[in-house]
Amino acid sequence: LDVKQTHFPLFHKASTAPVVFYQVFNLHRSLYSQYVPVFTDGSKSTNYVGCSVAFPDSVSAYRLNAALSIYTAEAAAISCALQRISSENTRQFCIYTDSICVLQSLQQTESSNNPVICDILLQMEDLRNKGFGILFCWVPSHTGIKGNELADSAAKSALVPLNSAVPLSDVTCFIRKHINKMWQQLWDLQEQNKLHSLKPFLGRWPGVPVRRKDVILTRLRIGHTRFTHKHLLFAETAPIYALHAKHLIQFFIF
Repeated sequence: LDVKQTHFPLFHKASTAPVVFYQVFNLHRSLYSQYVPVFTDGSKSTNYVGCSVAFPDSVSAYRLNAALSIYTAEAAAISCALQRISSENTRQFCIYTDSICVLQSLQQTESSNNPVICDILLQMEDLRNKGFGILFCWVPSHTGIKGNELADSAAKSALVPLNSAVPLSDVTCFIRKHINKMWQQLWDLQEQNKLHSLKPFLGRWPGVPVRRKDVILTRLRIGHTRFTHKHLLFAETAPIYALHAKHLIQFFIF
């Protein structure tokens, strides 16, 4: 995979004016002016995943399976670009993407099990055999580069459905998020539960490496201490102070 390095990584996006990135991009284009620029992008929001490809003469956008991750959406956009390139008469193209993770995966072919990445590698091999020259280049997003902005806007509003392979890891993540969402909705209805006020939002507590300390911290959180529950262990009558001690422990500590 021929990934052309640029000076983009030398600049911190938060502290660099967009005009600087634009100038770096123009420098890159002057060095590879014989290559047709192609911009790809992926977008993911609640219940929506899309990708787009921007050629100099047209912009295409596709709606993808909602279970796909943003990583797979970015890869699907590159796959779409390669499919369009295969039907072109021009033989030299430079694909610009703002997903450095996808570019790294395409360079580390042995460790990738994503079916879309595998499809891209097969497409690249086929294009090479046909005499195409394909370059890849990373560009930062939202920096005023026209082609990148066009692809970004189109990816967020795609209507044309596109069938794309869904990696097992994406499906697993999608199902896990859906279950957690349903679990949270059920938990929101349990306002009378004594633990609801302690942890209204489901999720893991920060881990404590020492089990003894973890046990102590958990007991303090739920108000189960020797001071408040000793009478239960010894089958004694609950002392008066124990009735409010549990809530006081939670109030003053948490």
